[in-house]
Amino acid sequence: MIDVTVCDLQSTHPVEGDAVSEFVNRVAGALDCPADEVSVAFVDPEGMREYNRTHRGIDRVTDVLSFGLDDGPGPDGMVNLGDLVICPAQAAEQAVREGHSLWTELRILLLHGFLHLTGLDHPEQAGELRSAMELEEERLRDLLISD
Repeated sequence: MIDVTVCDLQSTHPVEGDAVSEFVNRVAGALDCPADEVSVAFVDPEGMREYNRTHRGIDRVTDVLSFGLDDGPGPDGMVNLGDLVICPAQAAEQAVREGHSLWTELRILLLHGFLHLTGLDHPEQAGELRSAMELEEERLRDLLISD
């Protein structure tokens, strides 16, 4: 079981930390992920825009960012997979567009971000065949996310 640290740093769309932790553990289990810990922060649009600008050079709000740690086990032998940062306000807009609940959209973003933390990524070029990440994301959505 992965130790999931959840920090809700925004107040517009409060999230249930225990539900987030449980879902992340379900994803980790489905992937047979050997990590010991991961953190998830929920931030407001201004905070997300700042993270995106600082770390990716893109000056706009985005839905999820992943910051993986490739250092291997720490001094205590624990493997920290990294950090996910999610903007619930952006997720809420996407949920309305997609016609599902905010909780469904948050799970989609948690899954997507977690796959990035495990080293999977998007196709290199537009028009490229579906990537391993896209295939795995589809499989896990069918397995873990239902509304």
